[in-house]
Amino acid sequence: MAVLEFREVSKTYDGTTPVAALKQATCIIRAGDYVAIEGPSGAGKSTFLNVLALLDTHTGGTYTINGGDVRNLGEGDRACLRSSTFAFIFQSFHLIGARTVLENVELGMLYRAVENSERRARARQALEFVGLAHKASFTADQLSGGERQRVAIARAIATGAPIVVADEPTGNLDSQNSALILKLLDKLNAGGTTVVMVTHDSSVAAHAHRRLRVVDGVVSEVFDGATHVDFEDVPTVPENRTQFQVNSDENENPTDLLKSADTQAGVGGETGLADSAVGIASKVLRGQFFADALASLTSNRGRTWRLISIVVIGIALTLGTIGLSQTARFQVTDAFDANLNRRVGLVYKDDEGAQAGTAALLRRLPAGRKNLLQVAGVEAVQGLVKHSAADVAARPEATDKSAYLFGIYPAKPSPQLLEVNWFRGLPHPLSESEVLVGQNLAKELEIGPIEGAPSLWINGKPFEVVGTIKDAGIRAELPNGLVLSEDAARQVSAVDSVGVEIRTAPGAAEQVAKVAAPHWDPYWADQIKVLAPPDPREMRARIDATVQSILLTLTVVSVLAAVLALTNAMATGVHQRTSEFGLRRAIGARPVHLAALISAESSLIGLAGGMLGTVVAVFAVLVVTIAKRWQPVMDARIVPLGILFGVLVGIVGSLLAIRRVMRVTPVEALRSA
Repeated sequence: MAVLEFREVSKTYDGTTPVAALKQATCIIRAGDYVAIEGPSGAGKSTFLNVLALLDTHTGGTYTINGGDVRNLGEGDRACLRSSTFAFIFQSFHLIGARTVLENVELGMLYRAVENSERRARARQALEFVGLAHKASFTADQLSGGERQRVAIARAIATGAPIVVADEPTGNLDSQNSALILKLLDKLNAGGTTVVMVTHDSSVAAHAHRRLRVVDGVVSEVFDGATHVDFEDVPTVPENRTQFQVNSDENENPTDLLKSADTQAGVGGETGLADSAVGIASKVLRGQFFADALASLTSNRGRTWRLISIVVIGIALTLGTIGLSQTARFQVTDAFDANLNRRVGLVYKDDEGAQAGTAALLRRLPAGRKNLLQVAGVEAVQGLVKHSAADVAARPEATDKSAYLFGIYPAKPSPQLLEVNWFRGLPHPLSESEVLVGQNLAKELEIGPIEGAPSLWINGKPFEVVGTIKDAGIRAELPNGLVLSEDAARQVSAVDSVGVEIRTAPGAAEQVAKVAAPHWDPYWADQIKVLAPPDPREMRARIDATVQSILLTLTVVSVLAAVLALTNAMATGVHQRTSEFGLRRAIGARPVHLAALISAESSLIGLAGGMLGTVVAVFAVLVVTIAKRWQPVMDARIVPLGILFGVLVGIVGSLLAIRRVMRVTPVEALRSA
């Protein structure tokens, strides 16, 4: 049982003008006392109570609890002593509105390392004492003011703390509920609990066995209307103990509940709970951190889902970016392997107008093509002879524009080298009266419908358009040009240069390019220009580096956005929950306990957000790839990576909130509520 002793205790608040809220108070509160602290508003009652209950520190004098000076105790030791000595009843109740009545009562024992089963049993017993056992499953928001205050009393007595501190316990209640609350406090004291109550109402103070009056920071004892400041010889329990009687009225529910509580409480109004604090002061069992965090999150689902959605968006953007980048990189690489990096071109053009080499290589086309087809890795060879630009028109005796002109050998276009949209029939060798038109040139000339058998005049000679060229490999001029058989091309235009285009097996282009010229014609090999794609390994490395750079940038932006948004939301949440954290500090939580609570909440938010964000990202990648007709490519490690990212985002996003919550002091938090 605790004995509290003040010896000339003072409390001065610093500021531009220091305020002496408590002036050299001297008093003793012994075990079993029922003390009322009364006085006008602003007189220093709350300051006296806060110092007494270790919610605030004194600045002068000596304050001892059971003979031990509390002046130089650290924050952890103060929390332990407060937890083992005091239980609190506040004017504003300080219940967590979205939690059940039973959970609110259990909270008083959370920071005393009480096992779940015992905590639940004691909470139910305390609710029976205050007559609210039937509302254990209600949320605190569903109760009336009087019921909330009775829940606060149940929370206080469930801890078994030897001293109950009540700050204006009837201040927000009507007369009927006030009578019930005071009767409960009377019964609590009758069972041996020390009760210290602050009130400005003399009728409420009359319930106490001792009355301390605070005026302008000076504390004095009240004896029959007179005051005295020597407390040494004050009896522990006055002989004339006043018993408060409630007027009976069968229609008044508080009275009925009071009678019920009397019956349930047993003889003498005892609670049936221990008269010393249960458990271990200011300690939380390991598993209860996450259980409490989960209860906090589920009790305010709207706020929780808003926080989770922030993580979901960040993780979905991050993983979606990674997944789409992997898929897109695969598509680019696949397309590169399938097309450009499988093409090799050979071109020869005489310098200074000589035609010897051109004529020789033109004659060598059939044999050279045959030789090239024997080279390992070569799949197809198409002779491609460039002629002088030709005038082309959609009608006779007209010149619409000038266009590139190419002759091919053999006359049948290789489907592996020229992608042709044939107007009629199957692919076939071009006759001397047929022409293929590049798709860009066809649009410019507005070639008529297929059914009309469109024709073109090339240098005044008519040709039937039998198809358009959609893809021409590494010769960029072809989509803007005309393709004839080589024999037909020589009849309308002079040869400008002679060349060959080769399609290779995947990965063989580089090696084929080294040997292609001498296989075509060893005599002119040194003067043949080889058109080959860069080393595919180097190209792929550049593509991968570019994609990785974009990926890293987008990932960092996504993660930072999620962290910043969550940081702001969590820090705002700390401000909104100031009253709750003040209560937790009052009942024994240390700053590290509050930090652990925020960490546990943020970890659970991050875990849920990471899991949901991963699902959203995978679904988004599948939708995009299906819409684009791509093959989805996603690393299986993306799932655990997403969950890990989510937890990390949650933890990092809570750092500012943790910093703020560790600076919460009980007296300031409860005062601001």
